[in-house]
Amino acid sequence: MSSGGNGLLTKRSQDSTGVWSGGVGDRVTSFAYDYRGRMCLQTNPVSPHTLVKYDNSNRAIATGQYNAVTGLTIATDPTSTATANTGATIRLTLNETAYDQRGQVFESTRWEINQSNGTKGSSQVTDNWYDADRRLVKTIGSQITKTFYDRLGRATDRFLLAYTDDSTTYSAALTVSGDLVLEQTHTALDPTTGRALAQWLVQRAHDDTSAGTTGALDTNGDSDPMVLTSGNLQANARPQITSMWYDNWDRVSSTVQYGTNGGSTFTRTALSVPAYGSEGSPPTYMRTDYAFDTFGRSYQVKDSAQKISQTNYDFAGRKIQTIDNYVNGTCQTTAGTYGDQDRTVDYEYTNGLVTKVTREMPKTSSLHDNDQETDYEYDTVSGVSSSSVIKRKNILTRVVYPEQSGGQNATDRDVIYVYNALSQVSSTIDPAGNVIDTTYDAGGRVTQREATTIISGFDTTITKIITGYEDRGMVNDVQQKNGGGTVKDELSMSAFQAEC
Repeated sequence: MSSGGNGLLTKRSQDSTGVWSGGVGDRVTSFAYDYRGRMCLQTNPVSPHTLVKYDNSNRAIATGQYNAVTGLTIATDPTSTATANTGATIRLTLNETAYDQRGQVFESTRWEINQSNGTKGSSQVTDNWYDADRRLVKTIGSQITKTFYDRLGRATDRFLLAYTDDSTTYSAALTVSGDLVLEQTHTALDPTTGRALAQWLVQRAHDDTSAGTTGALDTNGDSDPMVLTSGNLQANARPQITSMWYDNWDRVSSTVQYGTNGGSTFTRTALSVPAYGSEGSPPTYMRTDYAFDTFGRSYQVKDSAQKISQTNYDFAGRKIQTIDNYVNGTCQTTAGTYGDQDRTVDYEYTNGLVTKVTREMPKTSSLHDNDQETDYEYDTVSGVSSSSVIKRKNILTRVVYPEQSGGQNATDRDVIYVYNALSQVSSTIDPAGNVIDTTYDAGGRVTQREATTIISGFDTTITKIITGYEDRGMVNDVQQKNGGGTVKDELSMSAFQAEC
């Protein structure tokens, strides 16, 4: 890295080969600043490159991306510069942001850009409305939304709209009267603690396209935020109700999903957690309980079928064991009729890294006689991954999978990873000995994956996959080739991206 006289970062250099030819890496990013110290032009190893325009309050009001930087300076305005360098430098994207007098974003504009000449086409505009307390109450963009708040500024109702008939009167943004509502989400808050005690999502029927029914799907005619009255629902509305309970430390201890509550009125006030139903005869609700250990960590989850999933931790807070369908935690002796009880996975660590994962299996003749162990190794300094350019002992270099048969050699069931100087996988060796090499461009993107060693008996129809990118950084071409370099199939996205 390098900096200018004012301490600002001006260049970041990385080298995937570790050679540093001439002291310069193969991936260089440069930053240019204006006299106020604002980063205006970022030159990346590959396109797109970024140009930013600021207002006098140091807020970014326009950001453009270009396929090159020749002809661009920190003074270049991305909103008016479609091309530079006699057309060789082309604008690829443009986004603008406008602020109101309170400094709030009231409009964002995303422009369609002609990729051949950088000119602007149509745009996608997102407009925001705020109330007197500076809370976002309405947004019109890719979606139309409105939000209601209580007197303490907490969001209580959120609406997703198909359209709004708001007039130019600002107060219309604070109501959904006359609006076609698709979804309404209400949160029932405890008036004392502020906890969310219940939430119901009310959705318009999927086949109700009538514009005649407008306004809130739940009219809340009873004026009680803790009650969902069936008679207050629009005829085209269907609720999904969830209620929550907490322990003394404000942690969610139980959730119950009531669905539509059978079409009856739902009242959360003073509601107790309902009992579990019997297996095979589920009730009209789904209950889930959460238990915490002495360190406050969530370690048990009991689902609606009363099946328990448990996670155990060591004193460093690391997960050392997970048990599905917990009964007594002893997989070897309580496997159950179908071998589905106390399904246990153990985790072992060395120097803070997972080095072994053991899937305990029901015993056959003795305890742990057929457990499945997967081992993990971390060492590019010596051993199987010593050809890595980077030398570290904390990146994964080898995975040894469980034996397929007794006494199987570890080298017949391991996968080896080799890395470049930037810790990117450059080669993978599978258990059979097949080698796949990965090539990256200056932007760190995968450009080629090639099977450089193929063991006899494996299909050699495709040995190489080549990925190409367009100026905006998106994949535009993928080719699969055989060993002779002949393209066997190709997927090109250029025609689709030209319309973006």
